Amino acid sequence: MITFGNAQIRGARLAQEDYFATFLLGHLHCAILADGMGGHTAGAIASELAVKSFRECLQSQTEDFLADPPRYLLLALEHANQSIADWIDQQPEYAGMGTTLVALALSHQERFHISVGDSPLYCLRDGVLTRINQNHAFAETLQEAVLTGSLSAEAAANHPDRSAITSALSGHGLDEIDAPDAGIATRAGDSYLLASDGIHSLSDMEVRQILAASPNAQRAAENLVAGVAAKNLPQQDNTTVMVANVLGERITQPIHHGS
Repeated sequence: MITFGNAQIRGARLAQEDYFATFLLGHLHCAILADGMGGHTAGAIASELAVKSFRECLQSQTEDFLADPPRYLLLALEHANQSIADWIDQQPEYAGMGTTLVALALSHQERFHISVGDSPLYCLRDGVLTRINQNHAFAETLQEAVLTGSLSAEAAANHPDRSAITSALSGHGLDEIDAPDAGIATRAGDSYLLASDGIHSLSDMEVRQILAASPNAQRAAENLVAGVAAKNLPQQDNTTVMVANVLGERITQPIHHGS
């Protein structure tokens, strides 16, 4: 059995710019999450457009996707990026909009993922929480500079571009893509978390504790966003979380999507 849960909050922002979807294709349970940017309306449009076009691409080529998940996750990502380019071509006032995207395809034998941007994907296994996708954020570049001694930790922490992302779906070329070329084995007891970056209001230890203590995927998702809300941060970003638990034999999950 693979079960999903999801929850989101708007935080202190004026609009919800996250969008997500879960669906089943053959033996693969799929989850997609996007965190839009470019202004309230533009960010919401970008994230919804990316998720829907990514999903539709996979659904239109289900047999091929099941035969070669890494290749078709990449094709779906490129299709989502092109859908944003087409939107901007038709409505130039939306130039500059974009979105992160992280997608997970999960079975009882293996997992596949692809991501662009800074939306994290975690695995909780045997009590250890690990981020399993790359972080396309300028903060990573700053951290490398700190490690090499070319920048002080204080300067990195206060850099005005620290929160900028270094790759996104924006209709232009994709500078960085995290797309492993093979599946990774899953285990019964694994929990996977896809999230927008509002989740970083919680420490990794707090995320691990909440995931480990929650009785099921839906409660885990609800408890995570409740934990974020409880911080009551004045600039709290939109936060969306999707939790997948690998429990045992397979059951079918309903299609779900939301902003």
